[in-house]
Amino acid sequence: KNNGSGSGTPQAIASVKNVQNPVVYSARDAKLVVNACDVRHVGIVRMDGRKVDAFAVQKGSFGSVYDLSALRPGVYVVRVVTSDGAYLRKILKK
Repeated sequence: KNNGSGSGTPQAIASVKNVQNPVVYSARDAKLVVNACDVRHVGIVRMDGRKVDAFAVQKGSFGSVYDLSALRPGVYVVRVVTSDGAYLRKILKK
């Protein structure tokens, strides 16, 4: 498709970064590990959208571990906000 510049060369609409999700959940010990720079917020919601928990994070923190053993068994979505963007991870708490 022509980009309108007359060159006939296609142009990328947006660059895509291949970024590994920094949120890791260990079901064995119910620990959530966030391996990211400048974590600003960590929130957990149930699959029906109800907010379960939110963690205050010190500005510039890195490599935080959160104990999720108090959560009831079920499926949850963890949302981590960093200076690079937001990351989601679906977890199964047994």
